[in-house]
Amino acid sequence: MRHKRKKINFNLGKIILLIAEKSFLFSVFFILVSLLVGIYLFYNYYYLPIKNEPQAAGNSLKIDERAYQSILSEWDSRQKKFESADYKNYINPFWSSEEKKE
Repeated sequence: MRHKRKKINFNLGKIILLIAEKSFLFSVFFILVSLLVGIYLFYNYYYLPIKNEPQAAGNSLKIDERAYQSILSEWDSRQKKFESADYKNYINPFWSSEEKKE
């Protein structure tokens, strides 16, 4: 077990020395890899969706009039409730009965 560990450490040291000696080549390699990944992402998520843009359907959208009217009436009733709540005076629970309201 100890022999394997020494061998792994020795090989790891060799790899680190190789990277240090050839740092320019490794930098160029990693720049090229990142450039290729960028080109791949650009192609898949920008170019292809524009090229294969889905066509709009020719049929018009049909709306159920009764459901639409019921939704509008619900919105109106909620708006009226909201506007009426603006004029109510609520009691402040943090005031003591001895304090004067200003």
